[in-house]
Amino acid sequence: MPLGDSIAWGVGSATTSSYRQALWNMLAGQSRYSVRFVGSQASGSLPDFSNEGHSGYAIDQIRSGIDGWLTGTRPDVVLLHIGINDLNRGIDTAHALDRLTDLVD
Repeated sequence: MPLGDSIAWGVGSATTSSYRQALWNMLAGQSRYSVRFVGSQASGSLPDFSNEGHSGYAIDQIRSGIDGWLTGTRPDVVLLHIGINDLNRGIDTAHALDRLTDLVD
């Protein structure tokens, strides 16, 4: 599950695939396992465009939705890219690490 803010969704990428395109290419070339992205969002121009990227979300907003998203998709691996919006907006930056730790826990 690609999880996070606008970068996970693909904002800023010409194809709205963001880092997920390169990741897909690397993982799809593996013969030991199969890969399937999961998430309630869809964006990009790659074979599997599922993701859990939410444009503009801060850490607390991801924390509010994470339990439902994980229950609905049951990912084996979560790639988390979050926190830029907190830092750019000055959202209690002194405790951003604490909120991220809570999210991961």
